[in-house]
Amino acid sequence: MISNKHCKIYHTADAASLGRMAGTHAAAVIKKAIAEKGTANIILATGTSQFETLNQLIAEPGIDWGKVTMFHLDEYIGLPITANASFRKYLKERFLDKVSALAAAHLINGENDPVVECVRLNNILSKQTIDVALVGIGENGHLAFNDPPADFEVTDPYIIVQLDEACRKQQFNEGWFSTMEQVPKQAISMSIQQIMKATEIICSVPDIRKAAAVRNCLKESISNLFPASILQGHAKCSIYLDKAAASLLGKKVDSQVNSLSKKQTMISIGIIGILFFIFGFVSWVNAILIPYFKIACELTHFKAYLVTFSFYISYFVMSIPASYVLKRTGFKKGMMTGFWIMALGAFIFVPAALTRTYEIFLIGLFTIGTGLAFLQTAANPYITVLGPKESAAQRISIMGIFNKGAGILAPLVFAAVILKATDTDLFAQLSGMGLSEKAKALDELVKRVIVPYVFVGMVLLALGFLVRYAPLPEIDTEHESEELATANMGKKNILAFPHLILGAIGIFLHVGTQVIAIDTIIGYANSMQIPLMEAKVFPSYTLAATICGYILGIITIPKYISQVTALRFCTLLGTLLTLLIVFSKGEVSFLNHTADISIWFVVLLGFANSLVWAGIWPLALDGLGKFTKLGASVMIMGLCGNALLPLLYGYLADVFTVRLAYWVLLPCYLYLVFYAIYGHRIRRWST
Repeated sequence: MISNKHCKIYHTADAASLGRMAGTHAAAVIKKAIAEKGTANIILATGTSQFETLNQLIAEPGIDWGKVTMFHLDEYIGLPITANASFRKYLKERFLDKVSALAAAHLINGENDPVVECVRLNNILSKQTIDVALVGIGENGHLAFNDPPADFEVTDPYIIVQLDEACRKQQFNEGWFSTMEQVPKQAISMSIQQIMKATEIICSVPDIRKAAAVRNCLKESISNLFPASILQGHAKCSIYLDKAAASLLGKKVDSQVNSLSKKQTMISIGIIGILFFIFGFVSWVNAILIPYFKIACELTHFKAYLVTFSFYISYFVMSIPASYVLKRTGFKKGMMTGFWIMALGAFIFVPAALTRTYEIFLIGLFTIGTGLAFLQTAANPYITVLGPKESAAQRISIMGIFNKGAGILAPLVFAAVILKATDTDLFAQLSGMGLSEKAKALDELVKRVIVPYVFVGMVLLALGFLVRYAPLPEIDTEHESEELATANMGKKNILAFPHLILGAIGIFLHVGTQVIAIDTIIGYANSMQIPLMEAKVFPSYTLAATICGYILGIITIPKYISQVTALRFCTLLGTLLTLLIVFSKGEVSFLNHTADISIWFVVLLGFANSLVWAGIWPLALDGLGKFTKLGASVMIMGLCGNALLPLLYGYLADVFTVRLAYWVLLPCYLYLVFYAIYGHRIRRWST
């Protein structure tokens, strides 16, 4: 016998001896329950894994079956009881007909309306305490018919589930059906939560076909990709294995990432892509909020850039707490929490607009940023490890298209909803208005945000519910290979990884340069006498240039160039463009705009910035092993660069000029060049 966390794992020679041990154990639990409280409630599984266990249980003497109530683990939907594969038929022939009458036997009737049947069974089972559950593990790691990725959170005792291809193949290969087409695609299954409520669980797993599933469920971290791995967390679980089923326990079979099917990977990338779209929309709308609040709340450049400060400083304050919350609540609940915090921030805009109080707007922005800290802490490391390390920049570039695509839309949509064609005249007239007339005009202007932000809040609330029940698997970053564990043996905390800390500084500077390029360009256009209604499109130009860089990265990385080479090129280009912004002069007409040529170099910063984020993340997280989640939080803390660097730009713009303020970018890009060439290779602080 081997102890695995709370589980006790019993190795047996063959299926027959496994059945004798598991059946005898189950009988002892049932007799003890009857002796202590006069009744026993049991759950019985079916399938080939239970043959010997049930035979032994039936043969055990001294069980008063008249005091036993049986519940049924799972059943196909639409399959008649006369069918060879019917689990009702299985239990009737292999158990119920061979013991004296039970107090009750609650079989699942798959021929009934499945919703009605679940309600009926839930009403019965929810009032009972299960003394012992006899279960097995499927070839795909399922527990009952909870196929991967299983729902670990649903609390209903019985649920309707979809059967995946691997599960259906197992049923066909075991001979229960003549063809694959006959295997139903839906079933009624006892939920994971309900199974885990059993006082004791006895799991019988024979056969070499189950060896890989046994290895993954018992040796990897608990994950909904390996549903039966949840048994590791049960207080009293005994797992009986024959020699064949246990044959891979000493070997690493598959990581959670590598075990994802192509379909599961694409679904996961799609869901994370939607998250990045939301990040972009909520974040880049700040580009229009800054000049909007500057007018409506009568602010200096410095005070206007408190928009970005309040929004992004939350990343610094909340990223580490977010990582601990995510670790405690799980991936989905953590993201749900993030969406709901963002919704709260959107609703705070209502009292802020009604009172035209800039400070309340800033509280709302900080709250939205806090919710984003939760989502970013989860999503960025997820997409980094969701596939080969060499193509991480490619996947992040795809996410960047979602993010910056939303960024193109956000200021345009916001401007279309909030601003009017007559606002250019209104803004020109403000300086000549009396105090009361001006206050009335500005009150009316700022109240325009109420309806869109109430709508945004409602959408974010709904997204919280949706992501909670999305088919998004957990990713294990806690497991380390033997090689990685050896390399990290002497490292006690996250500060022992120089390439990570230097990478976080790089993220701090990169995001600052990125938000300056996008959020300051309207103000820079205004300095060239371009009105707000015309200037509102410039952030979209910058973001479009970024998307062009992403597309180029997707095409070329890693097939033609490495992600490190791309990072070096982009950082050097950013350095060159900064010098051109400051020193180049001359009026040009382009895309129906007449402006100083330097503004187009600001636009091109979008291209230079495109592959920096994608290049830094995989380099900084490389080799962190069990420190990956905390390392991701440190990286997310670097997003506070969005808060501080634009504020510094605003201060320099007030003291000098909006053009000379772009000097702030030069040291940022020079550091990024250092990290791209040398900094990411530093693995020790001293030799």
